[in-house]
Amino acid sequence: MRNDGPNSITDAELNEVLALVGRGRAIPAVIVAAIIRRLDAAEAGAALSDRLPRSALAA
Repeated sequence: MRNDGPNSITDAELNEVLALVGRGRAIPAVIVAAIIRRLDAAEAGAALSDRLPRSALAA
């Protein structure tokens, strides 16, 4: 994922957060909020692609 500013999270950053969680560490709210925004954007993109005809996706 491209870093679009202070409210986004990169794949590397997400992996670091997952590693911290795996070790039982607390995660700051700002990081959790960025992850939620990323998940929301991914879900919105998936929902859009589900509504588009397959021919539109190939273009």
